[in-house]
Amino acid sequence: MEPDEDAADFALLSQQVDKVSEGRLRLVDTRDRGRCLVSAVDLPAGQRIRDLPVLPHGSSLGLHFAGAVEPGTQETDSISSCAMLSALDFMASLLVTLASAVNDSDVETLAALYKFPGDAERVPMIRRWHRRWRTELTSSVTAAEMEEAWTRVVPNWRQLTVSCPVGRLVGQHGDEAQAKQHVALSHEVVCGLWLMMALCEHSCDPSCILAHDGQDLWFVTLRPLSTGSAVTTSYLNIEGLCGPLEKRREELAKVWGFQCSCTRCSTETMTATSLPPPFPADEIEVMLKNCSAPPVSGPSARGAEASDDDWRSYIESLRRLQQQVLWLHGSSARPPALQALLLLEAIFARTEHEQEEACRRHWEACCWLFGDGSKLEQWAKNLLTCPEQCLQQTAADLTDIGATLPSLRFASQDDLPPRVWLQHAYSCHFASRQWRYRREGSHFMASEAVPQS
Repeated sequence: MEPDEDAADFALLSQQVDKVSEGRLRLVDTRDRGRCLVSAVDLPAGQRIRDLPVLPHGSSLGLHFAGAVEPGTQETDSISSCAMLSALDFMASLLVTLASAVNDSDVETLAALYKFPGDAERVPMIRRWHRRWRTELTSSVTAAEMEEAWTRVVPNWRQLTVSCPVGRLVGQHGDEAQAKQHVALSHEVVCGLWLMMALCEHSCDPSCILAHDGQDLWFVTLRPLSTGSAVTTSYLNIEGLCGPLEKRREELAKVWGFQCSCTRCSTETMTATSLPPPFPADEIEVMLKNCSAPPVSGPSARGAEASDDDWRSYIESLRRLQQQVLWLHGSSARPPALQALLLLEAIFARTEHEQEEACRRHWEACCWLFGDGSKLEQWAKNLLTCPEQCLQQTAADLTDIGATLPSLRFASQDDLPPRVWLQHAYSCHFASRQWRYRREGSHFMASEAVPQS
């Protein structure tokens, strides 16, 4: 890139950061780290700053994708996973944005973002899907133009899980007599490119976390930041952050193409020791796996029902992982990972006292993360005080996407208590996470093939 172009890009991005952050963050250009964000003023812990989408984000609903592809083929009507669907949905968003751009100013922010050195290379995924987009889109944007734009996406995009649960249908297809749909309490996966997120450095001891509420991406400070402090997030998940120095650096080099030299990694390099987490890495891996598979009891149980010991073990795994998150991010922070674990405990706690205590802690975490009056705070308050409202919101979520609303009951048992119904709805979500996603009108839903009888 020519020096004049680089200076113009920096000026554009700097102006946008100042505007979007309302003067709280500043873009700087350093010799050793390149462009990065710092705090422009003193920021307290829990400070929320809404980010600006460079492009409309994709999601596991697949709305952009469903509108951009030529329908009617197996490849466009059935996608292998939630993660793949959200990525394709974001690719469709990029294509539509480029096709509708009147002039260069419509995509100037994208063009100003960092890209890996070298010329744009052929991207098999783009070439493969370019033959399946609608003709009016591919006649406006060539595969080579998509590949050039993609060079600005790859170093900067993220895939995130939405914090707020929503009502979605999951189903089975195949034999018409056996096919059925269930209501699941689910979490959308979003894939996108946001301004400040793209400019933010990685750290294995981040100063901020990213939280998505289903509509917007938010920066939330994990601790007080003085003016000029680095604004960092982590590119690693909880399991990755708990790993030793060598493993963290290996993952970052493989996925993101750099060797981490953050404060934590530098300190561990100099001392030749890693601060041990509360639990061993192999134990953390097992706990994470267990938390994604709650025991099943009641009408939706297949086979033997879960025992009291199964439930105690599950709740204990949730609580131990909460300790792990607090060890990583500080005892006063309430990041999305902690909020998600508290929600599971609030949903699946066995006694009334445990439910009330877990719901209260979950509500407090939601207040810290998104603020009073936010959608998630309202949902958490309803779970604490009036869980019937959570069922009503689930029905409203389905109506919003035009889904045909089945009865909010399980056929084998009428009038389930709201909390029991929520447990089953969450269990449906977990059971469907490895299913393919099939097109249902203007959106996609998780769907499992019914074995032929």
